[in-house]
Amino acid sequence: MPRVAIVRGLRTPFAKSGTAYARLSALDLGKLAVTELIERSGINPATVQEVVFGNV
Repeated sequence: MPRVAIVRGLRTPFAKSGTAYARLSALDLGKLAVTELIERSGINPATVQEVVFGNV
């Protein structure tokens, strides 16, 4: 069975529709969140094999 680690949780800040994130896709927002999550956690990005996240 593969090893799994939940490193930390993170979300983008709330913003009103059509404002701060209007030009960003869900994928773009996810990339920003994952990049920040890796930076905050201090883990080596090269050790990350898979990332699973969702959005609403």
